[in-house]
Amino acid sequence: MSLILSAVDSMQWMFWGACTTYVIERFGRKKLMIFGASGCSMCFAVTAIGLSVGNKVSNGVAVAFIFMFYFFFGMSFMTIGFLYPAEINGNRSRNLGQSIAMVTNWVGVYLIVSITPIGIQNLGAHFYIIFAVLNAAFLPFIWYFYVETAGLSLDEIDRVFVLKHAPGSTLSYPQAAEQAKLDLEQERLDINARSDKSAEGSEKLVIDHVEKMA
Repeated sequence: MSLILSAVDSMQWMFWGACTTYVIERFGRKKLMIFGASGCSMCFAVTAIGLSVGNKVSNGVAVAFIFMFYFFFGMSFMTIGFLYPAEINGNRSRNLGQSIAMVTNWVGVYLIVSITPIGIQNLGAHFYIIFAVLNAAFLPFIWYFYVETAGLSLDEIDRVFVLKHAPGSTLSYPQAAEQAKLDLEQERLDINARSDKSAEGSEKLVIDHVEKMA
């Protein structure tokens, strides 16, 4: 039975990770991370309570909420954790920033995998309370410090931080995002206009040259 449950858990990673691609731009990274942290915290809290009670029904509830944890985690941190660091780092620091983020991620995974059996052996069901508290602690941090990047290109995200932290700037991050879109769209229009003007000038030179040769 344990092998079957483990196989189902692994299949959930793939399924919920794929589902995230359909909602991440619609709801945004920040909302999904808040959703994920809240749900994961709830799942671990209910799991701790269910295992502490220890009867057949409560154990079944605990198992169900462990499975539900995969839904909340798969729809948020599992995918966003690989995407978000590349977005918020600028062009100069993107490779280094993403590398540091991935090393941090996998070191954290190794630590969790290493200490969880020891924690459960010594603390029993109460060990899950630690995970519940840590996930809940992420919520204010995500709310106040994480920047929404949905609907923005990498160049626009870079410009958001430039506008937000410019000397004397009073823009909020949403206002900076809108201004970044306008600025870059205007720059694209200016580049296209110069290209068209250059093409017209080149065409005129060719015509003049042909007329002189004639």
